[in-house]
Amino acid sequence: MKVAWIFCGFGFASIAMAQSPRALPVVSVSPKSIEEVKADRVAPIGADGQIGPWIDLKSTGISRNAPTWVMAWDSMSTNPSTLAAYSGNPYGTSPGPQRIFLDDYRIYQVCNDMRMAGSTAKFGRFARIGIFWNPNGTKPASGSGSCYIKITAAAKFDDSGYGPAADFLYSGIVASVSNLTSGSKFVTVDLSSTNLGMPLPIGTGALQIEIGSIGSGNTFQKLQSPAAAYPLWSNMLSPGEPQFPGTNPSGSGDLEWEDDTDPALPGVNLSNYIFEDFSNTFLTGNQFAEQYSLDYTSINKGVLQTAAALFADTNIVTIGGTVNHEDVALGVPKSVSIEIYDASTNSLLSTQTVPVSTSGKYVAFDPRQATGGNYKIYAKTSHWLRKLNTVNTTGAISKTNINFSLQNGDVDGDNAVTIFDYLALSSYFDKNDSEFDWKLTDAGGLQPRLADLDEDGSVSIFDYVILSRNFDLNGD
Repeated sequence: MKVAWIFCGFGFASIAMAQSPRALPVVSVSPKSIEEVKADRVAPIGADGQIGPWIDLKSTGISRNAPTWVMAWDSMSTNPSTLAAYSGNPYGTSPGPQRIFLDDYRIYQVCNDMRMAGSTAKFGRFARIGIFWNPNGTKPASGSGSCYIKITAAAKFDDSGYGPAADFLYSGIVASVSNLTSGSKFVTVDLSSTNLGMPLPIGTGALQIEIGSIGSGNTFQKLQSPAAAYPLWSNMLSPGEPQFPGTNPSGSGDLEWEDDTDPALPGVNLSNYIFEDFSNTFLTGNQFAEQYSLDYTSINKGVLQTAAALFADTNIVTIGGTVNHEDVALGVPKSVSIEIYDASTNSLLSTQTVPVSTSGKYVAFDPRQATGGNYKIYAKTSHWLRKLNTVNTTGAISKTNINFSLQNGDVDGDNAVTIFDYLALSSYFDKNDSEFDWKLTDAGGLQPRLADLDEDGSVSIFDYVILSRNFDLNGD
């Protein structure tokens, strides 16, 4: 289902149809009026939402070599040579950044479909996100406060209405800017002097941007009232063609999922806003995220997208190979969780959820970019058992052929195939991917699709056969 906003004076009304941005209250923003600020801290965040240790970007300095940048995805005309925030526009005379008209409007989350050239794994090490920031939630915007931006990518952008908006989510980053003053900003995050790299889709995928705060227990949460914020938008006339000759071309379609305020009450969040979270479905009883088809047809303006730039560093140390998920075709599923431990101390150094290509290839980011190391490396995916391998990248030498074959049947994710997996599979028997709750988490923390062991879109006798064959197996 697609929801459109119609601007009527100072109010909005929603209708179920594809959106034309000409009806949106947007205004152009002069790039000269947008302040560029640099993130002062960054932390990794897992696909499960767990935030890792914070890194002070002002005091790091571990880069082995100078980065070699290639454009991964860009919708704001970032110069690939100088990484300048806005360098004119190759798609028209003046598309420029855009922002929603109301200063106190709230869109804390945006999910945009994205396409990147090539079939090789990339890690984002330089990001720039355009945002409008209003910590006091006033009209006009005012105040200052710490701003946190969560950036994650995924293998799939879902426009079906059955959610989530981004599926097979990868690990990402959370960046902070302390005491950020109100107004339009380009927030720049440079990871080149850290041991962090953000996995990016291979080919097509999704980009999620969230603006929030940090709550108790070092958890990312949505901004609390009265703060207001939203990502800026930018325009492209021809998604799919390269922004600059000789760089890595990228493109995007015209769809976005946004999670914003009650259309009847601009500036006021819905009471259940915290539970929406890119749910991309109206069948759960909760308010659902709004899908926009952002075709802008006025002169010199094309497709509105999240104003973001992602550059990958090709001068990095990586660990790669093939992951075979038993009982399904290669490349299914689209991601795998990798844990890397120090082989001597058994200390956990990195947890990453990275893409799996159609040929089953994965690439992980070495957690010691300057030196490499001797590691134990584990692979685990949803209902497959965890598997151990070893790798030595000492001397900062990338390694390939670190392969895994994962055994199937772990429905409840406890790394063993037991009677509890039988019970879970039995409770979901005969369910299929056409049902609204296929991807919804139940009271026990499980989803019906986790019982679909052969990934054919239904829970059937064939899944029982797989579970029976692997009964009593344990993962590493």
